[in-house]
Amino acid sequence: MHVHKPGPKLPDVARDSAAPDPGRLNWVGMEHIVLPLTIEDALLGPQRTSATFNCYVDLCDPQTRGIHMSRMYVLLTELSRDATLDYPAMEELTAAMIRTQNGISRAAKIGVTFDLFVKKKSLRSDNFGWLNYPLGIWMLNNNGAIMCQLDFRIIYSSTCPCSAALSRQLISKKFAEHFNQEGTLTAAAGKQWLQEEEKAIATPHSQRSIAQISLLIEPCRAFPLWELIQQAESTLKTSVQSVVKREDEQQFAKLNGENLMFCEDATRALQQAFLNYVGPGLSISVRHLESLHPHDAVARFKSGRLVDEE
Repeated sequence: MHVHKPGPKLPDVARDSAAPDPGRLNWVGMEHIVLPLTIEDALLGPQRTSATFNCYVDLCDPQTRGIHMSRMYVLLTELSRDATLDYPAMEELTAAMIRTQNGISRAAKIGVTFDLFVKKKSLRSDNFGWLNYPLGIWMLNNNGAIMCQLDFRIIYSSTCPCSAALSRQLISKKFAEHFNQEGTLTAAAGKQWLQEEEKAIATPHSQRSIAQISLLIEPCRAFPLWELIQQAESTLKTSVQSVVKREDEQQFAKLNGENLMFCEDATRALQQAFLNYVGPGLSISVRHLESLHPHDAVARFKSGRLVDEE
């Protein structure tokens, strides 16, 4: 029977040698660790995805040269293999990250970013397609005090109110000139005139737009990711679509016409929409990728502090 004999004890420089320049460090860790992961969403249930982790602990012992990084990596691989990521699992993960450092750390912070894929119906037709939403979850465990932050992004269409007003003015002027010359205006004649392509001499400009939202949440089990995304999309009403037939495109044009917005309008609407979710921190960043200008129009709102600022 073969008996494994342990080899010589390997040196542990991080443990056995003192820091040449002693000092406490806010965060030490690893970034851009890519692993498969199952995320628990409160409405959609378990969602398998590819996730990128950033994980850190503080180094509160000024004499210790380095942290035990491999122990943190093992914790992540165990989570990836054996568990579903929800709020309690993430809380336990940060606590374990502190425990495995054997007294040299008191705080841990972890961030995980991933895409959530959701099957969505077309606006009017009986078609379905997939949309992906970039998301992030951050948790800070500061000696047992927990803060949890959710990040998400939606893409929507924004039609400029000023451009719409200017377009209406030109069309109404052309309309009046035509029927002043033609004489009596009837409903049928007006309808036919409006439907002729060459009569639409001006159209408002619209553009793809991005809203990035970060907020702190209260303790829960499954994360309310899809709930928050739906709240943002229902607020702005012009989120991008997947499968689009002509009836869907017409409905989308109608929604854009009914919901003209500057970047300031979008930001304030989202601010009001998330008042009920607001804990100690909320951040909203809106970017309209202008079709009129070669630059973007932006608006931001921030209240309190967030985990990824720690």
